[in-house]
Amino acid sequence: MGNGENKSLNGLGCIMKYKKIFIVEDQSSVASMFKLMLEAKGYFVTGIVSKGENVISLLETTNPDLVIMDIWLKGSMDGIEAAMKIRNLSSIPIVFVTADYSIETRKRADLVDYQAYLKKPIRYEHLAHIINSIFDGSVDCIEEENATKPTLCKV
Repeated sequence: MGNGENKSLNGLGCIMKYKKIFIVEDQSSVASMFKLMLEAKGYFVTGIVSKGENVISLLETTNPDLVIMDIWLKGSMDGIEAAMKIRNLSSIPIVFVTADYSIETRKRADLVDYQAYLKKPIRYEHLAHIINSIFDGSVDCIEEENATKPTLCKV
């Protein structure tokens, strides 16, 4: 099974493909909710970490298709720094999530080639739609000014 796609049998004995997603989130309750929602939508969560320092080594071993990255993390490396390190190694899609609405943070995040920038609180069905859009290739970048009105860019 190559090309970042895994196969499994669903309850009917049919083979289905699913994408692998890695979660970087310092709040365990938020990370658990992301995981539950993603798995309910048919995605496979390859790992969850709360520190930016742990991201690179785990990404190399889990080989996900997309990373959900909180900006403020535990430890000395924030999500933007971790995303920059990822970007130096890979073109894997990155979806930023943050409760930080500051212009300074947004300007730093804009230095990374990300696919979506979402502000918390995030509706899980909205996150699933955005991830589907990224995987379908129907959008290259999504900027969200608030939790209910995304702005599509680079369509």
